[in-house]
Amino acid sequence: RLEKQNYLIKYEALKSQINPHFLFNSLNVLSSLIYQDTAKSDKFIKKFAEVFRYVLELNQEKLVSLKRELSFLDSYLFLQKIRYGTNLIFSRNIDAKVLEMQIPPLTLQLVVENAIKHNVISDQKKLTITIENNEGFLIVKNNYQYRSNMNGSTGIGQKNLIEKYRLIGMDIPKFHISDDEYMVKLPLLEKAVWSEY
Repeated sequence: RLEKQNYLIKYEALKSQINPHFLFNSLNVLSSLIYQDTAKSDKFIKKFAEVFRYVLELNQEKLVSLKRELSFLDSYLFLQKIRYGTNLIFSRNIDAKVLEMQIPPLTLQLVVENAIKHNVISDQKKLTITIENNEGFLIVKNNYQYRSNMNGSTGIGQKNLIEKYRLIGMDIPKFHISDDEYMVKLPLLEKAVWSEY
């Protein structure tokens, strides 16, 4: 069952990265960049390639190091910051000692993508996303400014994330929403513990 779900996860991850909306937005940004700033265009293309390479390199991996996942997230956020500029703010405060702990691949990208997708991002309402660690958990928070013109959320992202953790045998992520903040609490796993499964 875990092997079957692993293939489904990889398929969904790849599909979410290569969906037409993602491609359209990225190529549209690149099209406007290419005549304005060739150096930035070149960097955009390289980061765009890194995003796809990471997805393809997942292969049989059910967990990756937090360090590797954060490196991928940097490439993904570079693309988003080209699109949203200073209206998208990202910060992280993570202890070096947890960087080798494990997390399911594409977990952070999914959480950040949901924050961007479901919240207003404008000059008047900047979106701030923060990531920090606390006692074996990774905490991802953003200011909550729900995009009312969405046609409703299916919750597929959350369900897939919970299922990934459940099938690996990890504690499941926790989601909390208040008037002004949305928070996701992601369990981290010691590498030595995972090798016992």
